[in-house]
Amino acid sequence: MAEFLDFFEKMPAWQKAAWVFVCLSAGWTLEGARPLFRFGYGKWSHARANFALLATALTINAAFTARASGASNGYPTTVSDCSIW
Repeated sequence: MAEFLDFFEKMPAWQKAAWVFVCLSAGWTLEGARPLFRFGYGKWSHARANFALLATALTINAAFTARASGASNGYPTTVSDCSIW
């Protein structure tokens, strides 16, 4: 399990962004082809709100990643550095 988590921790930021983009695109494609539920709301206005939240989360993640890749000040920067006990 540690190797699995290390893979995603050490993945470059551009690759993480590509992963998010591919997953969102696949989900939208599947939903467009065969929707699971039909609601009476504007899909694109809802999508704008989701993209704003995604951009905020990506910005915060990038800031924390930049901070963590500098001096760690003794704090663990990866899951494998953390001990449970």
